[in-house]
Amino acid sequence: MKNSELIHLRTGAQRILAPFEKPDEVVAYFGAMQAQNRDQMLYAIASRTKNPSRTKIEQALSENQIIRAWAFRGTIHAMRPVDYFLLKQVYGARTQQIFRGYWKRLGIPESDFERSNAELKKQLASGPKTRTELAKSIEGIGLPNSGIPLAQLIARANLDDILVFHANSNTFQNTEFLKPYQTDATFDEALKELGRIYFKSRGPATIQDFNWWSGLPQTTIKKMIANLSGELVQDGDFYFYPDTKKTTTDHTLLLAGFDEWLISYRDRSVHLPEELQHEVITKNGLFRPIVVQNGVVKGTWKKEKNKIVHTSDIKIETTNYDKFSAKTE
Repeated sequence: MKNSELIHLRTGAQRILAPFEKPDEVVAYFGAMQAQNRDQMLYAIASRTKNPSRTKIEQALSENQIIRAWAFRGTIHAMRPVDYFLLKQVYGARTQQIFRGYWKRLGIPESDFERSNAELKKQLASGPKTRTELAKSIEGIGLPNSGIPLAQLIARANLDDILVFHANSNTFQNTEFLKPYQTDATFDEALKELGRIYFKSRGPATIQDFNWWSGLPQTTIKKMIANLSGELVQDGDFYFYPDTKKTTTDHTLLLAGFDEWLISYRDRSVHLPEELQHEVITKNGLFRPIVVQNGVVKGTWKKEKNKIVHTSDIKIETTNYDKFSAKTE
């Protein structure tokens, strides 16, 4: 597949020029969106929403139309409640297995997790609590109340369906509201649906791309693609849906750090020139906010003193960030 065609198709699939009406529709379409950095998550959603508004996205979070949780790759993602258990069916046992080795190296015994889970469940029964409040209650039963050990106690509570993030930053809530969304889908059924979501929203993409994004073994992915064989179009190593619209690439956009535009793929060379690799992706694996023109990254950007500062040589007068960052609706 030619690079120009790949860019046109991904521009259509990623919906950066064909935004949705509501924030939860964006998250529904993508299934799961990187959300380790909350502010960047908000802007990634806004970038694909008509009349982007921080207030409307915050409202969707406060109403639990969108939630944040440790979904896969050991990373926090934004998702709809209905997709929370879909992802659990795919990743629950696998994530626990991956984390157990890390917990063993940290010296956290299973009995500590059992005590922590019981305490966190009790505390959250009366309503959302901040990390500081939970740390204090954890300290009260003689468990670590800071740093990596505390973070792992909280992450394990999420993996055990005790808690997820609340709308407010660094605040957590119990999972009672999620119970109606539980699914009886099998692993293969859930994975097939996840494959549909990925290739609809991010295709054309390769097995290696999905392997990077999902963290699943290639043998598992190949089986899933075989199950989707009547739905997907294959062009060389690339798979996508036949209704993916080729979209013209006459645009200049500011996209978020960790945006799905880049993080969805193992091979980002069609979008990210080699000379910008280290500027965009740090040694620590952080993805900086990017300036994208006609499907290709031209530099990075940040906001300083209410002004957009960027490293590209493009003249940018107004941006898609302006409406999102506006103080009034």
